[in-house]
Amino acid sequence: MKVLFLAPQPGGPNRLTEYSFLEEELQALSASGIQMHVLADGPRNPGVQESVVVHRIPGGRKMSQVASTLRFLGRSAQSSLARPFPRPFRTLYHYARIEAFAADVVREQKIDVIHSHFAWPGGFGGSLASADANVPLVATFRGMDLNYRPEAGYGLRLNPFFSGALGSLFRQASRTTYVSRFMRNQGLAAGATDDSSVVIPKGVDLRKFRPVSNRARLRTELGIDRPLILSVGGLIEGKGVEFTLQALARLKADLDFSLVVCGEGAGRERLEALTRELNLAGRVRLLGYVPRHEIPRYFSAADVFVHSALWEASGNVLLEAMASGRPVVCTAAGGPPEYVSDGETGFVVPIRDPARLSERIRQLLQSPGLADDMGANGRRRAEAYFSYEGMINQIIEVYREVMSGSGSSAAMPSGHH
Repeated sequence: MKVLFLAPQPGGPNRLTEYSFLEEELQALSASGIQMHVLADGPRNPGVQESVVVHRIPGGRKMSQVASTLRFLGRSAQSSLARPFPRPFRTLYHYARIEAFAADVVREQKIDVIHSHFAWPGGFGGSLASADANVPLVATFRGMDLNYRPEAGYGLRLNPFFSGALGSLFRQASRTTYVSRFMRNQGLAAGATDDSSVVIPKGVDLRKFRPVSNRARLRTELGIDRPLILSVGGLIEGKGVEFTLQALARLKADLDFSLVVCGEGAGRERLEALTRELNLAGRVRLLGYVPRHEIPRYFSAADVFVHSALWEASGNVLLEAMASGRPVVCTAAGGPPEYVSDGETGFVVPIRDPARLSERIRQLLQSPGLADDMGANGRRRAEAYFSYEGMINQIIEVYREVMSGSGSSAAMPSGHH
């Protein structure tokens, strides 16, 4: 089987995609025996990189390339797939040029399935290439592609071109897949069809993320000498770290703890100022970027994992905490309640509610036995429903279904509440 894996481009020459979790997924699919192909729009050379075949997108200024792209657009318009085309034309030309190259790769390499993520570039998500080359398309939606908040300036659908292009993607995709029922509902509202829309839950590497026998020693190795409350995520408004800080300000008088935040982002200065304002400076460490291979140690060392997001498609970090055997306190921010079982593997609280957040963190810090029991339940839940191998197998099953033209069978197990 050959798959063209279309994902946002990386910022550096040594990456295959922009997001590390997509890179891991790509490599896992390759390791399963599928010949994976990607497109590169940058300085990287074509060829085989880490067992994945890389095709470099050519520049679009040659007259022959312009003529070819215009012919491609003409064929797309005749198929009614992309009419009316979104504007402006310069943007349309840019994304059509890339889709046209994808179609050429599909034909030349005899690709069996196109699989796009985040609606790839611009919202067409491989739909024009799929129609032109006559191969099935799987489109996976992961968060910011559908989930948008105009009041916060968040989401790709704020871009009128992107929003207009999505119609073609929904019409052409043989399957649209989502990381949660919350995201699937957004897909249906945006134009996806019910019978082709399936939920494939996120998976976690149960070998990398696992419990340890001596968390106190691991905390010491990490330079932490108090009970550890952990948060992992970007320092942006949607992650709601300020509400974690406000919750902990309610606990500082009578509980000992350190909050460690792994992640970077534009909100760092604002969070540093809030930390000082709340007199938490001695209790909070904003670590910034932490290498991916170091992250599992922080999860294993944590006493409580807190994720106070305002909106979230799923939350990879929730699974990483559960796999590490640690209890989770998260917000009902969309997808998280489908992953964290409230009262069993942790607690789910309303968004923007530092009082409830504080109450649940206190309960777990003051009841280590309860925290350990919930952590053990989380590990069992991760093993039962969220193994990485299980996720990859479900993706491959979708590939097989669209190749055979059969009905949909991949779905989130009924045991997910």
